Amino acid sequence: MAIIDDLIASGLSLPQAQQVILEDTTSNLDGLVIAGFSYVEAVAIAALDAGTGTQANLVAQGAWAGTQAPAIAAALAVT
Repeated sequence: MAIIDDLIASGLSLPQAQQVILEDTTSNLDGLVIAGFSYVEAVAIAALDAGTGTQANLVAQGAWAGTQAPAIAAALAVT
């Protein structure tokens, strides 16, 4: 499956999935929040993308451990 399909299958909305993909190149907290993530989730996603955060922290901030956190981490690792 394509990365966006994996993100949507994990439970993210289309705008959230698109923004996670953009996060990998833009580091845009506002875009993540506008797409529907809370601010703390957005910070955790940005930190994971920057290599300063972990999937465990992303889960602590609200991502689902079994589906969303691995899908987000995989999307951010693609470049």
